Amino acid sequence: MRVLFADHRVLLSEAIAIALQTQDLEIQTTLAVTLQRALDLCWDEESFDIIVLSDNLPGMANLSGLLSIRDACPLSRILLLTDQPDAAFQIRARELGAAAVLSHQAGWDELMALIKHLGGAQRIFAGSAAAHEQPRHRELTRRERDVLDRLIRGQSNKEIARDLAMAPMTVAMHLTSIFRKLGVSNRLQAVALALRRDDN
Repeated sequence: MRVLFADHRVLLSEAIAIALQTQDLEIQTTLAVTLQRALDLCWDEESFDIIVLSDNLPGMANLSGLLSIRDACPLSRILLLTDQPDAAFQIRARELGAAAVLSHQAGWDELMALIKHLGGAQRIFAGSAAAHEQPRHRELTRRERDVLDRLIRGQSNKEIARDLAMAPMTVAMHLTSIFRKLGVSNRLQAVALALRRDDN
C-alpha cells in the first residue's frame, strides 16, 4: 500500500509513517510539504492508494486543493485533515472526493486506524473478482491503448503526456478509464494484466 502524506507538519507525518511501516512492512510512505509537491508526485509517480491531505497545506486554498489532488490522483482514497468543525464543510469535502474527514486534533491512534481502514477497503477492492478479470482490450479506445502501451514501457504521466501531446490531467483521465475497463485499481495491476494477456 502506498501512502502520500501531504502535510506541512513534517515531524508528525514522519512519525506516523514510521509507526505505520513498523506495523506493516508492505506500506510505502511519501511526504509532500506543499500542494504543488503533492501534485507533482501524483503526476510523476504511479497512483497512491491513500493520500492524507491537510487543509493547512501551503497552496490548498480551502477545498480547491482537494479538487486538484482528486483530479491528479483520481483513484486514490483521500483522507482530509481539517480544523473545520461544521458538518456542512465535511459534507462538501466528501462531495468533492474525500473518502474520509478527520480533525487535526485527532489522536495518533484514531488517525492510524482510519488510514489502515481506508487501506483495507482499497485492498478489498483490488482483490475482488473484478481485479482478476482478463483485460478487455477491445473496449479500450485507440488513445487509451496508446496510453496503456506507454504505461507498459514504464513511462510516468508527464512522459506519456509529452509523447502523446496531451495534458497530464488528460492522461490521468485516460488512466481512470483504462483501470475501470480492465477491472484493476492501479498501474501495476494494469501492466500485469496487459502483459499476461499478450503472453496468451
